[in-house]
Amino acid sequence: MLDVTGSTPAWSRTVATSRAHLRSITDPSSRRSRRVSVARRLVGVLVAATPAGAKAADGARAAVAVVARVALENLVDDGSMIGEPLISRPWLAVQLGCAPLAAGRHLKTAAAAGWLTAVGHRPGSAQSWKPNRVADPTVRLAIEDHAQLVDDLADGAATPATEAVLSVGHAAWSFGPLGTRGWLALVAARLDIDPVAAWGWPTRTARATTRALAQAGLLDAGPASLTARLNTLAHTAPADGGPTPAQAANAAEDHRRAEAAARKAAVLEVRAARDEAASERRREIAAARAAKRTAGRPTTSTSKRPTPPPPPAPAEKLKTVNLPSDYDPVRHATALERLMSSRGLELVEVRADEGVALGRPIAARAQSA
Repeated sequence: MLDVTGSTPAWSRTVATSRAHLRSITDPSSRRSRRVSVARRLVGVLVAATPAGAKAADGARAAVAVVARVALENLVDDGSMIGEPLISRPWLAVQLGCAPLAAGRHLKTAAAAGWLTAVGHRPGSAQSWKPNRVADPTVRLAIEDHAQLVDDLADGAATPATEAVLSVGHAAWSFGPLGTRGWLALVAARLDIDPVAAWGWPTRTARATTRALAQAGLLDAGPASLTARLNTLAHTAPADGGPTPAQAANAAEDHRRAEAAARKAAVLEVRAARDEAASERRREIAAARAAKRTAGRPTTSTSKRPTPPPPPAPAEKLKTVNLPSDYDPVRHATALERLMSSRGLELVEVRADEGVALGRPIAARAQSA
């Protein structure tokens, strides 16, 4: 992790960025301005001409619409406030009814056209994407002509145009017979876009797709009836008796989740094996270091040494006091004690046969005590 606390400019930029992000989350006007920005960029991509030499531009427009739809959902009052959603190729493939490899090509085509920008760098199939502002001046003028659509998308208003734009990824489009081109044809009809002149569609393709929309009852459907009609088409089985678009979408989503769980389990297994190998290597290194430290050391006996006996106490020095020749233990005992005490001694022993009494100095006794 980068430490910015030691750099005053870096710390100031970090604080300013954090405050700006906090304002964008807590300030209602700031949240709406972010939704307006996403809506303008989405409309700009829808009305922009197909770049020269671009392949699969229809899928690229649909991919941008999916990214913008998720961003608008995140930027509502109780949303995550993430304006650059994390999009994986398998998930986008379910949204568009194609293979993950094709979904990746759609994202690359949109990025090459300048319609999307990858935010940051993440390993694997998931990447954060941000809709771009189209630089063509004619596109900016066209966005102004659709200012009401931009406001309706930002405010979540249910209008025929917004419902058509935000229906991208519906199972009736992605897994039904109309496909993503049917969704684009409906968007073109609601936004008064000529797909032949603006997107380079063949005239026959544009007419056939518009005719299929009319036969499906989608061309003139209002907001509520459009959603209801799409749901009906999603649960209508095809003539060949195969699964309905809704069933196909659910099966694709189940397959995506199963593959994601399998990839996660494989990653965890590899990580566990790597951690175990690292632990085994650390144990081997520790054992080798311990063996190296003990190599060449003289062996020492581990038996407990006997405790040496305590040193003998120093011999006590006693002083002698001569006894009178007529000493009587009964008559002279008290007088002898007073005599010993007057000389600072404590009577220890009387040896009448030797005519002496042994005494210990009182100070020595106190010290020994």
